Amino acid sequence: MPAQITVQVDRQIASIGFLEDSPSGVSPDNAGQTNDIQPPDVKTKAASKALAQNLETQIELFSEANDTLNALIARLNQHSNEIFTKHKEEIAKLSVEIARKILAQRIDKGDYDIEHIVKEAINNAPTSENLVVHVNPEDLALLKLACGRTDRGDNLDGVKLFADTKIGRAECLVESPKGLIESRISEQLEQVANALKKAQ
Repeated sequence: MPAQITVQVDRQIASIGFLEDSPSGVSPDNAGQTNDIQPPDVKTKAASKALAQNLETQIELFSEANDTLNALIARLNQHSNEIFTKHKEEIAKLSVEIARKILAQRIDKGDYDIEHIVKEAINNAPTSENLVVHVNPEDLALLKLACGRTDRGDNLDGVKLFADTKIGRAECLVESPKGLIESRISEQLEQVANALKKAQ
């Protein structure tokens, strides 16, 4: 049974009404107190918004870092290309000098095929008739020995062999009626150097 309420007024009452729900969120029982309890969906929306803003900030930071890194890579590549361009000639000289020393060691050890060198020069000759091949005296003995072996395939029949002290080991000069063909290590190394200088 609801409690009885007695109100004494000393004036005449025009009308009476009862408020069951307060539109301001304050009930008659707790009048004067603030209702700061937020519905769950308001908290979720606020948290989602905060996460979205945080994610957007992280994406912007990552994008800026990526742009900075790409710019640094581009500058590094440009710097590397400039260094290589400036020192291309020195690099070519150094490469050729290394190759020269390696070849010199192989020649000193006799680690080369003089027959192959001579045949390659003959193949580049403008004619195959009346050829005279100049080789180093030390290589002439090896070449004659190679010519006497039948298991080496085509030999140097019809080609005159001449010992020439002006020709270095592992080199030759082919003399033909139409011109000379030289196979000299210095010239080959020079060709390599020129190719390295022209390389991009």
